[in-house]
Amino acid sequence: MEKIFNSYDEANCAYLLRNGNVYFEIQDGELYKITGRNLIVAASEIILNFNSDSYYYRSYNLYKDDDSELDEISPKNLKKLIHKYSIGYNLNIFLAKMIKITNEILSKRQSTQTEDVRVVHEIAKTYFDIANSLLDLGKKTKFPDIIQLGERFKNELIFETGKIFSHQKSGMQLEVKKEVLDEFNISYSPNSIICKEGEEGSEMYILNKGMIGVLINENEVARIDKPGTVIGEIALLLGETRTATLRAIDRVVLSIIKKDNLQEFHRTHEDIFLQISETLSKRIYNNFQIIENIDEQMQNKASKQRKTTEKVAGFLSRERAEVHLIDLEKSISDLYEKKGYKELQALVDRLEKSINQHTR
Repeated sequence: MEKIFNSYDEANCAYLLRNGNVYFEIQDGELYKITGRNLIVAASEIILNFNSDSYYYRSYNLYKDDDSELDEISPKNLKKLIHKYSIGYNLNIFLAKMIKITNEILSKRQSTQTEDVRVVHEIAKTYFDIANSLLDLGKKTKFPDIIQLGERFKNELIFETGKIFSHQKSGMQLEVKKEVLDEFNISYSPNSIICKEGEEGSEMYILNKGMIGVLINENEVARIDKPGTVIGEIALLLGETRTATLRAIDRVVLSIIKKDNLQEFHRTHEDIFLQISETLSKRIYNNFQIIENIDEQMQNKASKQRKTTEKVAGFLSRERAEVHLIDLEKSISDLYEKKGYKELQALVDRLEKSINQHTR
């Protein structure tokens, strides 16, 4: 077995796996195999670097079998090739396989995490959400004291931890001209079922109009109403059982893209594979960060020194997380009492609820 690169190495090329096996490693000896022919592998960080102000380094160690054939692909060539149908499709199949495997790893990690680790993650998500709302409020109102407060909390480690967990299921948006989608459209009446949890699926949906309810075990967990939202891209690529039921809340118009009409859709929307790959790459990167964060929390050790331009979340004790949350609530409450900004009241109420729920 041959090592191709290490975690935190520079992401200077992707690879064409002509045949054979590659393995990615998270912890020492924890190897996961992907087999294929003519798959583009190790491209996620390259794709993230296409349009990012920050630089993304490798998220894992990569190995190949001695008889597996890998050819290097430069970032420049990858950006050109991804628009070709067969190459873009194969690239996204590999990314979808990475999503599936890292989701399974993450699920196992989360099932064994301690109560303290779980609470740290919940506190961090609340902290990120509130601090982000504060930043948005500062941009909207232009009040210097709100802007300064938001910037102060943005620079804390817990903000980065919360950002990771809040972005765990980042979605995808497509901007497609209406006339392009018309031939793929299907209308659903209110309360009709679009797809059922547990069913086999091999198509993705693009929401054009209306609101969709997302149900798991018959309980509604989310609603989707933003035109251009893409649902089910993994099912399109791999043919997966549905993880949720989709129900039309009102009249819903969807574009349904199946494998047998994907090439036709690609002719009028050559960026489709680039956009899917960007979304999947963000999820993969985020999954690796969450897995590492959980490992560090479980092992109760400080985070590793990382070669990155971004702050990345590491170990955060429950005690420190509680202190951060209380400090956030006190600072916003003090500003509210001092200046009377009514926009802050809702943030204070949410923080008080979280403190009552998560602090000891």
